[in-house]
Amino acid sequence: MPENHREVALKRLMYPNFKSLMDAALKISQPLARSCECMVKRYGFENGKKGCIHIINCYRKKQYINSFIDEAIDRMLSGDPKKWNSNTLLSIYEEVQKEAVYNGGKVYHQSEFDFCSDPNLAHLRSAETQKNSKAETASKDISNELDLNYGE
Repeated sequence: MPENHREVALKRLMYPNFKSLMDAALKISQPLARSCECMVKRYGFENGKKGCIHIINCYRKKQYINSFIDEAIDRMLSGDPKKWNSNTLLSIYEEVQKEAVYNGGKVYHQSEFDFCSDPNLAHLRSAETQKNSKAETASKDISNELDLNYGE
């Protein structure tokens, strides 16, 4: 058996069950553990495990920046579940990397608001409420700009 094939087979044997995969992922990163859990639930253990191993290998390679991988995972998981896979993650990683270069090494992260996850507060994020708040914000921004310009 060629050496590369042997390494792949050994890595697959390293994670015989879901718990062993999750333990390894948690030792590396919380976002990694979340993505592995999501991929295994979506694609089943055998197929999800392949994607997780691919991502674990990315964390271990020096060519990838772990905090950028974490950000890419967060962005991937906030997107379409049909695209939750390691290939999508790597394309998002490239976007994050370009963003960091453009912003002088900084990557901006949109954190989730607490009320978004509480179903009792769903009315706060309704489409109508969002439209009204955007209109109010836009009018406040314009009035603030006018006040600033008027004082000059």
